[in-house]
Amino acid sequence: MELVFDCNRLAKDELTYELVIRGFEDVGTVESMRSCLRNVIELEHSGQSLTYPPYPLNCYDEFKIIENNIKEVISLIDQFNGDIKSSLYWKLTSKITHIVRRVDRTHPIEDT
Repeated sequence: MELVFDCNRLAKDELTYELVIRGFEDVGTVESMRSCLRNVIELEHSGQSLTYPPYPLNCYDEFKIIENNIKEVISLIDQFNGDIKSSLYWKLTSKITHIVRRVDRTHPIEDT
């Protein structure tokens, strides 16, 4: 199963990350960030040949952010009592997908 997320369910810092790793910075408002990310993801899924910059982030800083994101998701899970049709379900799905992909992209500074 392919992991997917809805750009509309991500917070500003999550959108910033998704754009920075793709080579975009200072896109503007949250809505313009979402629009830009939707367009880039559409290109990715269409099979377009896209070149991204080397991973620009420090893994130690990333792990701190990921840990905070996981805490937020756990808190949202504790509040969840809906079903697959609920808004919170799709927010959780999007945030979990973001976290999984973020972990996958993280590169250690050293081999150890």
